[in-house]
Amino acid sequence: MNIVSRILPAALMVLVVAPVAALGTFSIATTHQNPVVALQAWSGNGFADQQIANALYVAATVKNPTAALESHVTPRQRELALKAYIREPLSPEAVSILGLGEVRYGKEELAAKLLDKSGELSRRNQIARSWLIAKASQRGDLKTVLENIDISLRIRPASAPAAAQVLAQAMAQPGSVPSFVSFFRTNPSWEDAVWQAANSNPKAVANAVRVRMQLQRTGEDALAIDRELLTSLIRLREFELADAFVRSRYGSQKALLRNGDFAAEPLLPPFDWELETQGDYGAFVDTKSGTLAISALPGAQGIVARQLVVLKPGRYTMTARYARGAQSGNLRLMLSCALPNINRSLAISPEQISDSQRFEVGADCPYFWASIELLGRATGSGFDTSLDSFEITPAS
Repeated sequence: MNIVSRILPAALMVLVVAPVAALGTFSIATTHQNPVVALQAWSGNGFADQQIANALYVAATVKNPTAALESHVTPRQRELALKAYIREPLSPEAVSILGLGEVRYGKEELAAKLLDKSGELSRRNQIARSWLIAKASQRGDLKTVLENIDISLRIRPASAPAAAQVLAQAMAQPGSVPSFVSFFRTNPSWEDAVWQAANSNPKAVANAVRVRMQLQRTGEDALAIDRELLTSLIRLREFELADAFVRSRYGSQKALLRNGDFAAEPLLPPFDWELETQGDYGAFVDTKSGTLAISALPGAQGIVARQLVVLKPGRYTMTARYARGAQSGNLRLMLSCALPNINRSLAISPEQISDSQRFEVGADCPYFWASIELLGRATGSGFDTSLDSFEITPAS
């Protein structure tokens, strides 16, 4: 299946051709010259004609970026390009324009020779590069598309954000994952722009995650990207993929609730603690004491921490313990199904938090939010407390 032919051709071409502003109006001739001479010996100096022809061409692409590449070539451009190559053998943009002109007249073989020649003259020739990308797009050859975009963006890195938006559309297509995995193993300098664009495109998020699962990037920057993508997966309710992503990237564990002893900073919320801080309440993990510290102004209420937990059908026990000497009476534990249209929940009142509460899970909802909630009972100077642990365990 052609996964890129509808995404990349003309829309991407304007990204890899340098923009030209404030161009004047030029007259257009009507004669059709024969560019075969461009493949033969030439002499002289034609860089000025090449620059004018190239400027005219780029201006046309900026004006109508979705049109086919060859449609931008005018008789005037061809005339200038031909003059340039008669006078100067190292004028790659001029040969490119001549080649694209031949496409308009159905001379595909001659066009290919001219465009290949211009690419040999200079790897910085963006018109020839655009043509290679367009042809690869039409064939559904995403690998070649990515390789040529990489060359273009190394030359003009400022185009990366715009190109990334188009590549995110390509990433959203079925079957695109292997090509992106293979190419991103080369660590292109602009790949972060693609992750950001994919994270902003709901249709691309799932495939972006599948790519990252195979790449296994490490480091703080990789963790930050993983967090953003995971948040988007949860928002899209792609719970199964999100669970597989976390396990693939950061491993499995025996405990049903990660970090239930509050021994470490949350790594990948919401498959670790997702902490909430508002103007009148907040929570943080105190790794020195191994507690979840909670503070609230009088009357404050809301969820201060939650975690997404995967539960197979069966019986379980849920319990929490306050830290020694901590205030009580203003928290409750909640367990609620994370899937839409399934109303299933369990609440543990403040008076019962330290008591083990048994519950049963069916097959219809494997994903639950385990939450810690302020009830708004604080008066006076407010409410400060700490939890020592929060656990969900299989019932014996």
